[in-house]
Amino acid sequence: MGLEKLTDDNLSSLLCNPENIPLLERIALRELKKYHELQDRIPGYNPLTHDTDITPNKKELQALFEETKKDVHQFLEIQNASKCIVKHNGIITRDKALIWTARTLLGGGLAYVGSAALMIARVIDIDSVLYATAIGSATAAAWSFKRVKDEIPNQSAYQTRLITGTGYIALPKRGEIPTKAILDHEYTHHIQEDHGFKDTRHTIFTEGHARSVERNIAKIRVEKTGNTSHENMITHYTANEMLRAYSWVCHKNGVKPSMNLGYDESLIFPHEIGHPLLYLWEEKYGPEIHTKLLRGETDIISELR
Repeated sequence: MGLEKLTDDNLSSLLCNPENIPLLERIALRELKKYHELQDRIPGYNPLTHDTDITPNKKELQALFEETKKDVHQFLEIQNASKCIVKHNGIITRDKALIWTARTLLGGGLAYVGSAALMIARVIDIDSVLYATAIGSATAAAWSFKRVKDEIPNQSAYQTRLITGTGYIALPKRGEIPTKAILDHEYTHHIQEDHGFKDTRHTIFTEGHARSVERNIAKIRVEKTGNTSHENMITHYTANEMLRAYSWVCHKNGVKPSMNLGYDESLIFPHEIGHPLLYLWEEKYGPEIHTKLLRGETDIISELR
């Protein structure tokens, strides 16, 4: 396995090669042009929310997720994957409220029945019955709250992520097209966990890899459907991440960027290193590198030998 070659420190160093500066600039300008062309087709369109879409309901979300699993498995040549579920976020969901209430009532009821039986047998008095019922309800409520929190993770309505190690994807409520893109990205993280990428040493790789899969699947969907909306969100991210990477690599090498981007050149995030680096490798070695690297087959990349 080549996981030790895909650590954050190693990938950061590889992206900082000064030979990457003109390549990053070329790709960044190309993606930026593509983004503006897509934007011009739908004036006022927000690629991050796709507000013209209606949020998929529970049944529709599951159908989209099945499509995502099929597309990701096909692109990455996945034969088997562990169980993964997806639900929309919410501060408190109806499911949570109903489960919590039912368990609380059950706990209180059992405590009441048990203590009432003792009162009839003249072991305890009515005050003890009421006290036992209250304690039973409170205990059941506390236990139920913890169980519900574990069973249905409580996320911000605007947050999206794979809950590490749980096989659970928490989604914000978005339109159908951005929902597909988010599912592609987060389900790829689930597949990465299946292949051993579970610790923070590989964050740059896992984020860059998920973004690359998201970008490639969006492209495939456009080719299949002719609907360019599938590429709006990922092109927005790609253009921005390429420009950030270009600015950062210039800063690291003491080179003045040819464009005044207005970024903090010393600040960069894992997506903005991993995605540009894997994009460079994809152009050099082909999209199959995403499957090879997932399997730890790093010898395909000369820079990793």
